[in-house]
Amino acid sequence: MIYIFFIGIAIISGILLTIAIRAYAVKYNIVNKPNPIVPQHLKPVAYLGGGAIFLGILICSGLAFFLQETITYNIFSELKPVAAIACGCVLYLAWGIYDDLKQLKPLPKFLGQLFFSIVCVSLGIHTKMFGLPFMDYTFSIFWILFIVNALNFTDVCDGLVASICAITFFLIGILSHESKIFSFIIAGATTGFLFFNLPRASIFLGDAGSHMLGFLLAATAIMGSEKFSAVDSIIWMLFISIVPVFELLFITITRIKKGKQWWKGSPDHFSLRMQSAGFKRWQVDIIAAFISAVFVAMAYSMPHMRNWLKYSLCAGTVIIFGIAWKRLLKWEVK
Repeated sequence: MIYIFFIGIAIISGILLTIAIRAYAVKYNIVNKPNPIVPQHLKPVAYLGGGAIFLGILICSGLAFFLQETITYNIFSELKPVAAIACGCVLYLAWGIYDDLKQLKPLPKFLGQLFFSIVCVSLGIHTKMFGLPFMDYTFSIFWILFIVNALNFTDVCDGLVASICAITFFLIGILSHESKIFSFIIAGATTGFLFFNLPRASIFLGDAGSHMLGFLLAATAIMGSEKFSAVDSIIWMLFISIVPVFELLFITITRIKKGKQWWKGSPDHFSLRMQSAGFKRWQVDIIAAFISAVFVAMAYSMPHMRNWLKYSLCAGTVIIFGIAWKRLLKWEVK
C-alpha cells in the first residue's frame, strides 16, 4: 500500500511541478526554438522539464521524513551511496540547465560530464565485478558517461526518453528487492511530466532532464550489478538500458560511416528514421517503451537461467537488433 501512495504522490507532484515550471520557462523565454536539423516542432517549446522531475523526486523523498521512521529507513537503507545519488542528480541537472541556456560546445560539455562521473564514483557508485578497484572505478566512470550521453542522444522525439525511463524504473520497482520506493518515486515523477511531454509536447526534458535521468539509470545499473557475476552484471547493465545503448551505437556508427563527426547533430536517430518510414511519434514511444519493459524483465531473469538459455537469448538479441539496424538504414530522413 505504501508503494501505491508514493507512486500517486510522485505523479501528482510531477504534474503540478511541470505546469509551474512550464509557465516559468515560457515567461522567461527559456525555450527550445525549432531545429532545422531535427524539425519536430514549428514553434518554441518550454525547456526545464528535468527540473520538474527532480523536484518531484526531492519532495517525495523528503515526505518520508514526516512519516514514520520505518519508511524513512526503507528509502535510505536501499540507497547506500545516498550522498553520491543526491550529488550526481544535482550536478548533472545543473550542468544540463547550463547547457540548455548557453549551448555548450561538445568538449567542455563532455569534460563537465567526466568530472561529475569521477565525483560520483569516488563517493561510492561503482561496480565490484572485476574485483580490482582501478578497473571497477574506470568502468563505472565510463558507464555513467556512456548512459548519460546515450539518453541525451535519444531525446529527439516527444515523450520518448520519459516513456523509456518511466516504464524502466516502474518495473525495477516491481521486480527488485532493493530500491523499490526510490524507483517508484522516479517512475511516478517522470510519468507526471510525461502527460505534458507526449506528442505534441508543450515542454521538453532538455539536457537537464536527459542528463539527470541518464545518471539515475546508470547509477541504478551499477548498484544493481553488485549481486551478480561479471557476465551477468554486463548483461544486466546493457539490458536495462537497451534502447539508449542501441541509439548511441547506431547513430555514432552511422555518422562515422557517412564521414560525419559523430558528436554533431544529424537526423540519423532511430526515432526520426522510424517516423520517416511512417510511424507516428506516439507509436515510436510505445514500441521503445515495450522493448525497454521486455528487456528489464529479461535482465532480472537472466541470472537465474541456465547458461545455454542465457547465451542463446543474448545471441538472439544481437540478431534481432542487427535486423532492426539494417532496416533502419533504409529509412533515410529526407
